[in-house]
Amino acid sequence: MSPSLTFDLLDAHRTERARGGSRATRPPRAAFRAEHVVLEGHAAVLALRSFETLGIERHSAELALAVADENPFVPGTVAGELAVLERLGKRRGMLVSRSGNGPAHQVYASRLAGPTRLVFGTSPWLSACGALGALALQVSPIEAAAALAGAALELAWPDALIVRLFGTPPRWMAGDDVALELERRLSPAQVRRPCWSSNWSRVAHCHSRIGSRSPSEPRCSEP
Repeated sequence: MSPSLTFDLLDAHRTERARGGSRATRPPRAAFRAEHVVLEGHAAVLALRSFETLGIERHSAELALAVADENPFVPGTVAGELAVLERLGKRRGMLVSRSGNGPAHQVYASRLAGPTRLVFGTSPWLSACGALGALALQVSPIEAAAALAGAALELAWPDALIVRLFGTPPRWMAGDDVALELERRLSPAQVRRPCWSSNWSRVAHCHSRIGSRSPSEPRCSEP
């Protein structure tokens, strides 16, 4: 088992070989096959039009979701996109979120996301599903169309930041406290990494460096 749950999930979704490599190694690029595909806004329309050119009647993903952008400052944009998405998406067996349900990352995380799922999406905010044990990778509309057709996508191996937390969390601590502390102590380049992985180890007599409210607070470290 790898030191990161993120790497374990990615390994589980790799095809057998990527550019001559094996699952035992992590080459710079690898082919991944996702269960879920999530499209949003203009990119969703482009991906569905590209998918239609393939002549495939129905998508091959376990779950495919299309959501229109909700931009209150551009009247008519959502209605126009939703009409196109309903016509193209439902014809190909996709779920289409109606206007008013919220953006793609909120709809997916609150209703459809699940542990161990790999998600290809056109929205950068889909990373919110990581709170539910899923992993989202942002792809282009053309790549999303290929994923709808059942193809594995050859992508650069995601750059991941592994954070290990030691100790017992106090009752007042929430995920926001950890996120804010990490943002404070890490560089902007580290904060913008596409994948984050955290592991919590309950170690006795472990002193904290996060905040100063209690000596039993957990300590945060990087590998």
